[in-house]
Amino acid sequence: MLKVRHEINQTQQLVRETYVQIEQYAKTINENDFDPEFKKLLDDLGYKSALNSNRPLSLLDMVLRMVASKFSKISVKYRHSG
Repeated sequence: MLKVRHEINQTQQLVRETYVQIEQYAKTINENDFDPEFKKLLDDLGYKSALNSNRPLSLLDMVLRMVASKFSKISVKYRHSG
């Protein structure tokens, strides 16, 4: 049981560390880096504050910031699929 508890604690710590790294990266994405079409899509869907970094970011906010980046391969795929 102690081994299981140790593994759970270790996993939780790794998840926290990963979250911090993702958050730090997401906050380096400047508003000027956002694909304007993707930003408009988020606005149209009602996610007006999803790309705002002046607040604590949820995991979804971080993912949206990364996808919205002009430098994201996902964003490029989105732009060319429409």
